[in-house]
Amino acid sequence: MTPLAHIAGVPVEELALTAAGAGTALLVARTWLSLRLRGRRGGPA
Repeated sequence: MTPLAHIAGVPVEELALTAAGAGTALLVARTWLSLRLRGRRGGPA
């Protein structure tokens, strides 16, 4: 990967990886929650 600039002493690559990881975690949590709530309604949608 090509080295990028630093913002406030933190490499941009690390910020991008952290943001991608957080986005993935939120997507997984949202999917899990929607499946749990769908199951509680009692029946397929």
